[in-house]
Amino acid sequence: MRNVVILFFVLIVTCLSPAATEARKVQKAHRMTASWYGSQFLEGAPMANGEPFKAGDPSIAAHRSWRLGTTIVITNPDTGLWLIAEVKDRGPYIGGRDIDLSWAAAEKLGYVDKGVTTLLVAVVHKSSRKGHS
Repeated sequence: MRNVVILFFVLIVTCLSPAATEARKVQKAHRMTASWYGSQFLEGAPMANGEPFKAGDPSIAAHRSWRLGTTIVITNPDTGLWLIAEVKDRGPYIGGRDIDLSWAAAEKLGYVDKGVTTLLVAVVHKSSRKGHS
């Protein structure tokens, strides 16, 4: 009985968390080839949205055309790990890749050692910002 109560509590907390609320709003996930970036030479350099790049920030995503400020949920189907990020930069600039994430995001999703992987990416909130820069 104690285990049932604990499981019920965990389910309630999980379902009511802000991340779970955002994840439930997801309309459609796209399979995307993802890589990560986090060179010491980029640390502090301005991203497309004007903020300084921080390789240790797991909320950074780069996409070539989605509006800056767009919130996305990213899931690694191989590990079941997921996170919420925001399109803050442009890229990737290497052919065959659809999205770049910060080093910290890749680490949280469990693919930092692979470098490139397939992820499920879903838009949670489209930004009202216009333009590509």
